[in-house]
Amino acid sequence: MADFFAQLLEFMNSTQIPTQFQEVDVKGLFTNGWFMLPFLALVGYQLFKQAFNNLMLILIGMGLWVFSGSHYVQEIRINGEIQMDKVLPLVAVGVVTLGIIVYLFFIRSDD
Repeated sequence: MADFFAQLLEFMNSTQIPTQFQEVDVKGLFTNGWFMLPFLALVGYQLFKQAFNNLMLILIGMGLWVFSGSHYVQEIRINGEIQMDKVLPLVAVGVVTLGIIVYLFFIRSDD
């Protein structure tokens, strides 16, 4: 199993996936019709189906994506060292996100 993960990590590094995520042009992405048309169709379809749990997951995913690219998250690691005073708010964001997901899918029913 460790060999599988090593190969997967090697593949991700060879295709430079982490670098591509760091260098996303957000303004260019949301002004590109090839992205916006299917994205708006997906959101419209979820509204039509009244699948509000799915819409919330889309919003959470986009929010986490924006947060992960924020200046705050970029400053967590300085010179290869993790800044411990910035870890607790990052963990809080993760806990709140998981709490919302648990609430949506296990506590509240979307009948």
